[in-house]
Amino acid sequence: MTLLFGTEDGVYRAPTIRFEDATQVLDAGRAIRVRQFEEAVYACTKTGLYRSTDSGRTWADLGVPREEVYSVCV
Repeated sequence: MTLLFGTEDGVYRAPTIRFEDATQVLDAGRAIRVRQFEEAVYACTKTGLYRSTDSGRTWADLGVPREEVYSVCV
């Protein structure tokens, strides 16, 4: 089970429920919300909207016209 969680510094990924094993996978400032959908994971941050299609290993900036993004739906 992979755990993705947002912090004031961005998004972190932990291969287990143990937080000490977590590594930062997205340096995007404050991550307001991280949402998992069937095809992808989205991170709403203070610097934009990001998408990962590989369980949070890599992220793409979706280039939304606003910097601060608070929610996402698919």
